[in-house]
This record gives sequence, C-alpha cells and structure tokens, in this order.
Amino acid sequence: MQTEFNGLFWWNLENGGVSDGGNTNASLYGWRLYGDYGVMEGTELFPPYYTTELMTHFARTGDTVLSAASDYAVLPVYAVRRQDGSLTVLVINKDPVNTLDAQLAVSGFTPAAGAAVYSYGIPQDNAAEYGTGSADIAQTNLSVTGTNIALAFPPYSATVLALSPAPAKLVPVSIAPASQFVFQIQGQAGTPYVVQSSTNLMTWTPVSTNTLSTNVLNITNTLSPSLPKEFWRVVWQP
Repeated sequence: MQTEFNGLFWWNLENGGVSDGGNTNASLYGWRLYGDYGVMEGTELFPPYYTTELMTHFARTGDTVLSAASDYAVLPVYAVRRQDGSLTVLVINKDPVNTLDAQLAVSGFTPAAGAAVYSYGIPQDNAAEYGTGSADIAQTNLSVTGTNIALAFPPYSATVLALSPAPAKLVPVSIAPASQFVFQIQGQAGTPYVVQSSTNLMTWTPVSTNTLSTNVLNITNTLSPSLPKEFWRVVWQP
C-alpha cells in the first residue's frame, strides 16, 4: 500500500475443487475440504472472490494512499483518500477467534454524521456453507460524531469504513461592482464541491465544480438583472 503495486494476478481462477492438491491442513480455517487455491468453482464463490469485491469499496485507480497505523499487530489498518474527497479505511482482523474493539482516530479530515461499513468474514462464509443468510458482503450504516470512531471487528474479517466529508458552508462575502455577488466555500482541502443555483429553492442547476486546494475558496457570480431572485448552495457529490 505504501510503495505502490502495478498489478494483482490470481494465478488460479477456477481449480475444479480437487481433493488431492492444495492445503487441507486441519489447523486452517474453513469448511471446504478440497484445498482449492482458486477464486471459484462453478457457481460457488470462495472468500477471495468476496474480499476482492470488498476492495472496490476501499480504493480505485487515482486514489491517494494515506499513512495509517495500528496499535494491534493482528489488526492492521490502511487508509485511502478517494478522488471524490471521501476517506476509506480498511481494517483486517487476523485473530481467528477474538473480536477486537478499536478506536479509529481520524486526522486532517472531518467526516459527515453517517458512514457506510462494508465487511466480510466468518458469518458470510458460514452462510455459503449452510445456505442461511447472505454469503455476500455485509453493509451497515454507522453514526459518526467527531473524528474518533469506535468499532468492533469480528475474528477473521476485513472491514471497510467509508467516510463522506462533512457538509461545506456557503458564506456571503460581498456584492462587488458590476452586479457581482461574491461568496466563500468553506470546506475541506482536496474535496470537490458543486455550486448550484435556483430561483425557487426546488429546482437546482449546477453552476461549477470546485476542488478546494485549501479550506476556503471565494466564488464570484454575476447577478442576472432578468431574475428577481436567485439562490445558491454548495453540495458534495460522490
């Protein structure tokens, strides 16, 4: 994550579920007994398939890897700033039996009040075995207050926390000469915000998209003499 990678290659997509190859050591986790190193067998999807799917919620081409650290050796953490300005955190619990409680401290980013949590682990794998519940990635919502976030990470699980940036503010600055109205976007650096205008507070039209290089940006708009009233707002759109 810190030094870049140019490609990820899984050498065996479908291995056929052979029973005379692979690793079938009884000390390994898992209920499949044929030691398959592949991703799938027919329509049966193995955990590597779902964890690869989970990564699409974490990082994509063009995102920026951030510094992240964990106090637990078996609970590594990784962080990415997405191109849309959101922040995603990947936490892997390598402990085979224990749920680990952790406090995530976010620095240099103010999250919105709600976050999405994507996870894959033992409950999903059990669902694939017994046909009860969902074998796919679990998704829940989390209420967030401030920059310290408490979460419990189940054993043998991978969890992605997707944090949206807190809403930006639009503050009037002045009415400049030539009927120009100046307002200031107060948000977070590196985050794109869309300025929208309306004449009735119901229908909003995009005016411009602005990625902040600092926490503030002044925008100058020309007032149209043909409009008796006009409104503006600024929104973050993923």
